[in-house]
Amino acid sequence: MHIRWQEEGCPQEALVPVVDRWGRVAVRELPALDTEDVWWQLASFPLPPEKDGEDVSGVEEGGERAGKGRAASGGSATGADYPIRRMMELVEHIAAQQTEIREEDWPLWCLRLEQTLMQARDCASVVYFREVLKLDPLYPLFEPCFRPSFAEDRRSECGRRYEDALQAVRKCWQVHELPGLGEDL
Repeated sequence: MHIRWQEEGCPQEALVPVVDRWGRVAVRELPALDTEDVWWQLASFPLPPEKDGEDVSGVEEGGERAGKGRAASGGSATGADYPIRRMMELVEHIAAQQTEIREEDWPLWCLRLEQTLMQARDCASVVYFREVLKLDPLYPLFEPCFRPSFAEDRRSECGRRYEDALQAVRKCWQVHELPGLGEDL
């Protein structure tokens, strides 16, 4: 940002970098993502996600989305576009990924997780859970079995950082006051 001011009658000016809440300097707004795009952004962690402006749709040469249309068994992914299935796959992938993250990478993981999930606030799966099911799909991620041992609960700094990130996402998604998926009521 270029700023100008007067000081003792003399014009002054300076170039000041603008840093967003994610630590990015002089960047544009983050694009909206769907649940599959979220996973593509998180899957390569701790490597950086795709750069802004790059295609985050996962489209490969030939026009097909990477991994789409194939189930883990190699067959067709029938029903992969259902919002419940897509959200559950995302939660499963996140849980599996984060249990393998090293403690020194944890602060960056929490930041990346929060940023990326917030980009999905208006995707079909989030809207479906919020508006139709009236459930918080992130609730299972609070379970200790889906977290590394050093971040199992709020007693550790890593646990607090993680839960704070998830709480921020839940508020962004407007599911923080809804019952959690799988929660005993």
